[in-house]
Amino acid sequence: MQVDIQELTPVEREMTVVLEYAELKPHFDQAYRAQQQKVSIKGFRPGKAPIAMVKKLYGREVEFAALERVADRVFRQQAIEQQLPIIGSPSLVDMSYQPDQPYTFKVRYEVPPVIELADLSGLTAERLTLNVTDVQVDEALENLRRSRGQLVETDQPADEHGTVTCDLVRLNADGQPVDGQVYPGQRINLAGDKLNPLLREALIGATVGELRTVDLTFKRSDGAEVLDDEGNRDIFQLTVTKVERLELPEVDDTFADQVSGGQFVTLDALRDDIGAQLSKQFGQRSDEMIDDRLASQVVELHPFVVPSALTNAMLDSFLEDVKRQGKDGKLPADFDEKAFRDANRQLAENRAKWMLLRDKIAQTEGLTATDESVDALIVQQATEMNLDPERMRSFYQNPRNRVGLEDQLLSRQVFELLRNRATITERDATNEVTIGDQDEIDESAA
Repeated sequence: MQVDIQELTPVEREMTVVLEYAELKPHFDQAYRAQQQKVSIKGFRPGKAPIAMVKKLYGREVEFAALERVADRVFRQQAIEQQLPIIGSPSLVDMSYQPDQPYTFKVRYEVPPVIELADLSGLTAERLTLNVTDVQVDEALENLRRSRGQLVETDQPADEHGTVTCDLVRLNADGQPVDGQVYPGQRINLAGDKLNPLLREALIGATVGELRTVDLTFKRSDGAEVLDDEGNRDIFQLTVTKVERLELPEVDDTFADQVSGGQFVTLDALRDDIGAQLSKQFGQRSDEMIDDRLASQVVELHPFVVPSALTNAMLDSFLEDVKRQGKDGKLPADFDEKAFRDANRQLAENRAKWMLLRDKIAQTEGLTATDESVDALIVQQATEMNLDPERMRSFYQNPRNRVGLEDQLLSRQVFELLRNRATITERDATNEVTIGDQDEIDESAA
């Protein structure tokens, strides 16, 4: 057997193997015996036909069918013997064989890149700070108040905080109802974050019995409108059947006692706690943005090739996230998976590159997830989730569950090291963001 390995790219290899016929014969003999048991030949009991006759009738078919299995078996054995650090699934790209002649096949596979860490001492980041103001506490308190509000039926016009129940009928280009597209009793929360703004605008101010029409035709990012197969727009007629307004509780000591479950018996105490929680949450998000910035700089400093198998695995994880957010854990019927993969490929490649770099930094610095650090994290998570630490420990006894925890710990250690070596400046963002508005926080850091 001859084995030759060529480097096609820094992360791709091609193994060429040449097997003499004598090396193939044991594999073929095994395949013939298996075929003998499966075929029925006239004049012989099932499974009892002579091997010579099986070869005569099925020889070429049996041998060619066995070649792929031989390639797989030999490649795997070579990978073990040579300790090849294979990433992803190898692929058989070529094979050449003539009866009684040597067999040549080629397998391509990917390997981890060779990473030489750059100087990481020049990393920089900005930490946003927040001095929580009374106005921001008021905003958070108002959000809490609205979350405790009660919907009450009213004959007054709908406002942006209430709910409207209506019958929806889709109309065609002639203004006539479309068969099968009548949706009675639709309850619409006008304060919902994901509600179509056009629908919200159409319903605000509506009263019971009122008839309104709204055009909800979807527009793509390029401005093109998406019509149905018959060229119809998404025009709906709305008949309002019920309007509910949000009745809000008084914000006083009683409110503080109720929303805190008795933890705070005065409004001032609740306000103090809200301020502390806002400051903590903002600090956590600011730290996350610092880590994102540092990771991005580390990735930029290392222009190596990422194995496509890792990028594709990362894209698969993105798709799983989309599925978890969808109905019944599935992708939407009109979801364009190819477009999604194309749009997110660079992000996936950068994420995969960061994971490789994180592991390299951890290895170079001798960072590991010890049993003590894992247990400390288990206790921390149990405390935050108000669970029994022993139950959490039992859950993480499963190696598959424990891997994620160790991975989380390793990331923490690497980021802590990077933050200690980076130059981090502070900037007061108190007047730049609205509490609870994540987009504004991110924009302030941009």
